[in-house]
Amino acid sequence: GQLDDNDFHKAIFDQKGLTDVMAKVGLVDIGEWRSETNDCAALPVSLNLMGKKLESAEGVKSESLKIGGVAFADAKYKNALEDIKSKCRNNYSQNGEDGVVEELFKLIGVENQWCLEVGASDGIMFSNTRRLVEQGWNAILIEKDKDAFGRLVSNSKQYTNVQCINMEI
Repeated sequence: GQLDDNDFHKAIFDQKGLTDVMAKVGLVDIGEWRSETNDCAALPVSLNLMGKKLESAEGVKSESLKIGGVAFADAKYKNALEDIKSKCRNNYSQNGEDGVVEELFKLIGVENQWCLEVGASDGIMFSNTRRLVEQGWNAILIEKDKDAFGRLVSNSKQYTNVQCINMEI
């Protein structure tokens, strides 16, 4: 999120709110994170926090830490999840999400091919779903800003599997 009056995406979190949500899902040692690359996350107005997940956080059910039905603590997947960082790759994403998403779906499987991106901007720059769209996935792309939404519609018009929505969430 962005911490000044020029917040393009109108972030829903301030530092306390984001810290509270991170703690609620079982993260500990929550603190400031600094980007290692010179990108928008490195700007002083960016709200960047990180936390650590305990192997078994007290009071947190493993079911609440699942992706596609696979708990992060499952021994069967532990090595694959520890190795996932090496799969980071950017085609359109900003911080390696394209590679991570691809690897996660290889790990957990795909039952349907639907994706949702809220704050889709132009649908290309820093997109976490564009690569999936290009692979034929159905997508709902939501963008509030009218100018960015216009670019999103233009950049998505060749894909009949994409629905662009101009609204605030």
